[in-house]
Amino acid sequence: MAEENLQRIRRISGTFRQLFNLFIITLPAATIIFWLCFNQLPQSFKNDLPVIVSQNLPLSSLLLAITVSAIPTGIILYAFIKLRNLFSLYHKGVIFSVANADCYRSLGYALIYWAFSKLAFVPLISIVLTAHNPPGQKSLVLSIGSADMANILIGSIVLLISWVMHEASLMEEERSFTV
Repeated sequence: MAEENLQRIRRISGTFRQLFNLFIITLPAATIIFWLCFNQLPQSFKNDLPVIVSQNLPLSSLLLAITVSAIPTGIILYAFIKLRNLFSLYHKGVIFSVANADCYRSLGYALIYWAFSKLAFVPLISIVLTAHNPPGQKSLVLSIGSADMANILIGSIVLLISWVMHEASLMEEERSFTV
C-alpha cells in the first residue's frame, strides 16, 4: 500500500511540476501583455488598481508600470520556481530530505517578501498611473491590509516548519548512519 501511495504522489507531483512550469512562463508574459494592452482593456480589468485611471496612459507610463510590476511578479516567480523544485523532488520520490526543507524555507521567505513587495508596489504604481494627470490630480496611495499581515504570519509559520523539517531530516540522516 505504501508503494502505491508513493506512486500516486510521484504522478500528481509531476503534474504540479508541469503546472508550475506553465505558470513560470505565463505570469511574466501576462503581466507584460496586461500593461501593454492597458489602454484597450475594459474598466472592469482595472478595478483592482489602487487608483482610478480615467485616461489613456503614454507608453512611458506603461513601461514604468511593467517595471514596477516586476517587483511582486518576480517574487511570485521565485515562489513558483521553488514549488516546481519541491514537486520535482516529490516526483523523484524524495519526500523527506534537507532539500525539501530548503524548498519550504524559500517558500516561507517568498511569502514574507511578497507581503513587503506589495507595500512598495501600491505607492509606486499609484505614482506611475497618475504621473500624467493634471496638477492636483496625482495620487500617492499607501496600503497595508490583513492579507499582507496574514502572508507575513503564514510565511513565518512555513519558516518554522521548514526549520523543524530540516532538523528532523538531519536527525534521520544521522540515525541512518548509526550502526
